[in-house]
Amino acid sequence: MSSPVGAPLEVLERRLAFVRRNMNASQFYIENLPHALSQYTATQPPMFLWDIRLSADDRTFAGVHEMVHAVLHPPGSVSVGRNETRVEERIAHDVADRACDHFGVANYREFYERWKLQPSQVEVDELEGTELLLAALVETLESPDDIPSWLGRGNFSFGIGSLERAWASAPTAQ
Repeated sequence: MSSPVGAPLEVLERRLAFVRRNMNASQFYIENLPHALSQYTATQPPMFLWDIRLSADDRTFAGVHEMVHAVLHPPGSVSVGRNETRVEERIAHDVADRACDHFGVANYREFYERWKLQPSQVEVDELEGTELLLAALVETLESPDDIPSWLGRGNFSFGIGSLERAWASAPTAQ
């Protein structure tokens, strides 16, 4: 996908659509999705759920955020319980915000402030791991025609200790 045409947000959505297609992901639009505006499920095949209240632009921002979760929990990976922990959400917002900036879309922060989502500040000891996670996400979105390199592996924390601890203490999914 060299020299994509269109506004940066439109290009980013097309990149996400290609990656979701390569993941063989299903998408569902739900009225008043409980507890979230969007959700990624690491089933095989994976699912992306969108609350119908999201505009097309907000769905793109949410899509980048959910793709962070997909990189952490590839389709078919073993459940770590309720992995939507505060730590993971905070890290996912930070990485999604920086990925959007990378692709010339600077409004991610406005998106999560508008929807009153959790702030995205990462801790100093999380910086190295979040850089690796960001690099994996950017690589995936820069080559959307390629099968993502992280498909087929299990959960991967990118060495982020706080994330590993949060996953270890998360209640087991039923």
